[in-house]
Amino acid sequence: MRIACLLIPHFPHQVEQRRQGKGLSYPLMITKGNETHRYIYDSSEELKIPFGTPLQEALSTHTQCDVIEADEFFYKQIHEEIMDEIQERLPVIEDAGLGCIFIDLQGSEILYPNDAYLARALLEAIPFYLQGKLGIASGKFTAYLSALQAKSGSATRAPLNQEGFLQGFSINLLPISKTMKNRLHGFELHSLGDLVPLGIGPLQAQFGPEGNLAWKLSSGKDERSVIPRSRQEVILEELIFPTPTVSLAFVLLGMEALVGRVWSRIEKYGYHIREMTVYGNCFPSHQWSKRIVFREPVASKEMVIALLKRKLESTFLPGPLEDLRLRVEGFTGSKGKQKSLFLHLRRKEQIGEAVQQLETQFNGKTLVYRYQEVEPFSRIPERRSALIPFVH
Repeated sequence: MRIACLLIPHFPHQVEQRRQGKGLSYPLMITKGNETHRYIYDSSEELKIPFGTPLQEALSTHTQCDVIEADEFFYKQIHEEIMDEIQERLPVIEDAGLGCIFIDLQGSEILYPNDAYLARALLEAIPFYLQGKLGIASGKFTAYLSALQAKSGSATRAPLNQEGFLQGFSINLLPISKTMKNRLHGFELHSLGDLVPLGIGPLQAQFGPEGNLAWKLSSGKDERSVIPRSRQEVILEELIFPTPTVSLAFVLLGMEALVGRVWSRIEKYGYHIREMTVYGNCFPSHQWSKRIVFREPVASKEMVIALLKRKLESTFLPGPLEDLRLRVEGFTGSKGKQKSLFLHLRRKEQIGEAVQQLETQFNGKTLVYRYQEVEPFSRIPERRSALIPFVH
């Protein structure tokens, strides 16, 4: 078994460095979280700030930094494009997270006469503005460590003596829980070479399956195979506004046009839609996105538009929107809804479907309410009951 690991270190930072361009004056911190707890998602390599470090703690140490919010959808989009490029070269690949891809090299010798041609083909799948590197070994973990040691834009092949190659690496690189790593450090076990002499028995007795995995990986006995990436059909449609807009009314009109384009491509196949993502670029340099998952697969263009309007009515745009894109995925051939065996539940489902159709016909307005007792014995008539929107 031969496996390659394509690694793009600090992937979000590299993407933002390209997107922000000359707007960056200092090292960059990319953050994620809410107002009460914001933490470091990624940063410039020279800062050496671990993922998950609280923002205030990072700023207390590094005072002169540019801080921006993570745009995970944008990073994922570029990562998916790179995987598509790699899959054009070799079909069996595994998504191991942003900027990390495992590739099964079985049969690659038919296409590429040696590892130099192979490495060049895989590294050329990375956009020119990203710096990646490649590691080749007989297992996933060793291939990953080989990629870590490679120089930017080049490839490294692990030596045959894997145990000797592995022993100097830190246990922090093992794919195990943080709790186990802390306990190992507490036992003065800091490198992979410290684990091998212990044997698989004591580690498994102390840590269970994680101990078993840690010993095998430290010994170069990585039996894990590449988990093939499943490709799903995706439809992308886009439009560019004549001038950047902050009007939600214009955004909704644009959305109707995009949905119409999508429907012209899928209606002849009788597809139902489960999921879509709306996104676009806001001036000066921010991407806005909103993912919408339908509770049930939808087969009506009018219903999709009505549901989208309802979802986007309270949306806040971070700036004037320059363009609008619609990504539709999760297609199904039929609705496949299972009906209830019980008559009273089936009637409720039928009522729910009728209400849903009415709301779609009247642009998402709430038209049906149900009577609910609140304080039936109150002397004030208005407190005895209330009308609540019918939830379908």
